[in-house]
Amino acid sequence: MSDIGQRKYDRVPSKVLAQLRLEDGRVQDGITRDMGFGGIFLHTPLPPLDILRGTRAKLVMTLFDRPVELSCHVAHTNQEGIGIQLERVSLE
Repeated sequence: MSDIGQRKYDRVPSKVLAQLRLEDGRVQDGITRDMGFGGIFLHTPLPPLDILRGTRAKLVMTLFDRPVELSCHVAHTNQEGIGIQLERVSLE
């Protein structure tokens, strides 16, 4: 089931290496497929780890030559990767 109709913000295609650091210490590497102010889809080369919806995490990546760490939680998973909902985005 897609959450595209439920999105508050538009998303743009993207390909950025990223690492999802789960609250239990596990790490899932991937490449973003799209991103927006509300969330990001992280494509994983293999089906994602067994991750429950709502699991809190930090998404770590480099944007414009700067390291970025975003608080987030898992919105959904499928065979292609992980839908991530951002908890707070600041443009400061």
